[in-house]
Amino acid sequence: MTRSGLFEGLVATAPVIMTGGSTYERFRRRTDVVSDPQIAHAALVYDEAGASLLASATKEYIDVAQTAGLPMLVGTPTWRASHGRVERSAFRGRRVNQDCVAFSRSIVDEYRADDGSPIVIGGSLGPAGDAYRPDEGLGIAEAERLHSVQAEALAEGGVDLLMSMTHPAIDEARGMARALEATALPYVISFVVREAGTLLDGTPLDEAMDRIDQETRRAPVGYFINCVHPTILEGALTRSAPLATERLLGFRANTAAKSPEELDRAEELITGTPEVLAGELATLHQTRGLKILGGCCGTSTEHMEALAESLTNS
Repeated sequence: MTRSGLFEGLVATAPVIMTGGSTYERFRRRTDVVSDPQIAHAALVYDEAGASLLASATKEYIDVAQTAGLPMLVGTPTWRASHGRVERSAFRGRRVNQDCVAFSRSIVDEYRADDGSPIVIGGSLGPAGDAYRPDEGLGIAEAERLHSVQAEALAEGGVDLLMSMTHPAIDEARGMARALEATALPYVISFVVREAGTLLDGTPLDEAMDRIDQETRRAPVGYFINCVHPTILEGALTRSAPLATERLLGFRANTAAKSPEELDRAEELITGTPEVLAGELATLHQTRGLKILGGCCGTSTEHMEALAESLTNS
């Protein structure tokens, strides 16, 4: 099987796939981790101590899935490494995305050599602006131009799929989808939603999915939701047309049942009980058919351990 077919094959055959917990938020608030203000912890791969911390966190999440016998989706540390951000960073001129893919692959290859549960690498992309502020979103054409550079770099680096996370507004997501479909790789698009069943810019969730599906020649493998609490996602799906549940492939959950505005203003990281979050995610797997599950803000290795236990016992 070709590398680009690994992910789609896993989606077709595996009952459930784990992904990791937080790394961006996990490191962003630590005083002993110095990341670049533009590209965040993508810069850690160039620092010996930072790379060690990032590798340790990644391995913790993989170990959870391997111990539970579950397939794993590992994301590259490139959510903030768009072309514009790299150009404004201290690492201008470096092959930041390709180097981050090489970093992630070096970790994954250690496990693949042991013939454990399957692991795929997703090249992470994010919106140009703040994920909680839809007014900072790009227009369609501008988004396609900007994100094409990073998408091509990640594809060149050798990821198994592309995953664009945390979109608050439809137009930038539409441009992002055009950039991703231009590669030969499978891809997913992830939104931030409100309990009312809309993206943060007010676009109904099912409408956002349908619009991208109809506008692209090669549609996403599926959609994700991330950076909200399970109760918010359940409310959004309840208020959406069936298409939203049918096309929803994965969910990376926050531990805090607060609005994006409340979380954006929070000075401290808000976290919750691992067992409670794990139970809510396992319920979404059973009732909504969500196949890929993991954590976003507030989650840690303990949350992923509880999730793995809930998934294997359900």
